Amino acid sequence: MNFILTIIVCSAIHQSCLQPMVRMDKTFNTWADCMREGYKDSADIMEELGDRTLNDLHTVIKFTCTTKKVKKPTETGA
Repeated sequence: MNFILTIIVCSAIHQSCLQPMVRMDKTFNTWADCMREGYKDSADIMEELGDRTLNDLHTVIKFTCTTKKVKKPTETGA
């Protein structure tokens, strides 16, 4: 089963979120791998935003791992 990581960055002060960022460039074979990447990406985003933005906006980062929908081949024939 493959999993896709989606990250959502929000402001607790403004009660709003940016559009979800779906990591379509990489899928994960296990739930644990996807979760680890979610925490790593969240830490990277926090570092990029910096303490001032995190503190001023009360930034919240959430993420989800969902199963990738795989299209099943259709049968062709008589």
